[in-house]
Amino acid sequence: SPTPTPTPTPTPTPQPTASCDNLSLKKITRTKFSLVAKSTTTNGATIKSASFVVRDKSNKEVLSRTVNSTNQTISTEFDLLNPGIYTTAVTFTTSVGQKTSPQCAAEVTIENIEPCPVNPGLPINSPECQPCPGDSDLWYKDENCKAKILRTKSAQNITHDKDAQQLVAKGDDRITYTLTIKNEGLAPAPFTIEDDLSDVLEYATVQNTGGGTFNKETAKITWPEVTLNPGESQSRMYTVKLPEDIPAAPQGVSDPSSYDCRMTNVFGTTVDINVDCPTPKIVEQTVSQLPKTGPSENIIFAGIVFSVVAYFYARSRQLKTEVRLIRRSVNAGTI
Repeated sequence: SPTPTPTPTPTPTPQPTASCDNLSLKKITRTKFSLVAKSTTTNGATIKSASFVVRDKSNKEVLSRTVNSTNQTISTEFDLLNPGIYTTAVTFTTSVGQKTSPQCAAEVTIENIEPCPVNPGLPINSPECQPCPGDSDLWYKDENCKAKILRTKSAQNITHDKDAQQLVAKGDDRITYTLTIKNEGLAPAPFTIEDDLSDVLEYATVQNTGGGTFNKETAKITWPEVTLNPGESQSRMYTVKLPEDIPAAPQGVSDPSSYDCRMTNVFGTTVDINVDCPTPKIVEQTVSQLPKTGPSENIIFAGIVFSVVAYFYARSRQLKTEVRLIRRSVNAGTI
């Protein structure tokens, strides 16, 4: 009899599979880190999403995030502000269920950074953690950490080697001005020393700028900008010279301080130097200092003049009468 043909065994259909293979962690900053999760799928299994969870030392969930993606590699970032040791884990949601593994977990430590001593709101290693230059107990951005520039000025009559304000400046005298700046604040500050010589130049010319730049149009002398540290002071000097013949230009009408026989200069403090003006200027100043009169004063003055005139008129008439009587007596022989 014929041999029967064996029935073929059916080939089993491959089953779809998925797995969570790895979770890697990379720190970006002290508190910020990234997580990269990798998975594998076979036989048509697909990835739907990945759920990341962060737990503290007591296993309490502190952060979680789900990233929807069909990629086999999914990443995300976390930022943990509180110091401590944390455990991170990821679970893939796939077409064949949720998948995780011991390899899909990692540990991260957020270091406990000491606060900034001058600003507790900052970590000690912050670039902003800086003390005030003039007070180490203050933060450098504190409202009290600021500069305070004090300006002062003096003048010396070097021709007579005396304080220029104690003398009357004469022709050919040389006067040296000293400008001083001092930072009495707590922070450094840039400062440009500049002096206005407008009133001084009415009676003098600049002889030595002392390293500064003199601008004839603005009548100002300027030195390069300097940075003044707390407690630091700097000085600049320049010299002016009066001409041999001091000008007798009339005093300004709109500006009484112009050509007033005084050189006035202000740099924080005011320096006034009297000038030996010629005689016409002295007369001008004397006249300008006469008292001002009005209608009342004029009436009183006229009354006084009238009284004086009337007195002398009456006295002269009386004297004339007395003379006539005396002559009559002489002629009559009674005297």
